[in-house]
Amino acid sequence: MNYKNLVDKLAELAEVDPETVRSILYYLPDVLIQIPLNHWVRTPLGTFRMTRRTPYISRNPQGETVSILPQRLIKFKAGKRLREASD
Repeated sequence: MNYKNLVDKLAELAEVDPETVRSILYYLPDVLIQIPLNHWVRTPLGTFRMTRRTPYISRNPQGETVSILPQRLIKFKAGKRLREASD
């Protein structure tokens, strides 16, 4: 399934036009990055949780040490329906 098929299928199931679905999917990341740290949002798809990666020191393939800066991360845990469907 490609993006167009996904949009068409969602539009058909929700009985809305594909442009509305495309718009929702486009703005979803903008909404998810506004989740406060250590909070989560449960959806029928799964749970999205905002966390922070602590800074650490790593080595690149040439052996040089590299400082990895702290980052905000969105973690996703698939919902029950999605997990069961993938078996």
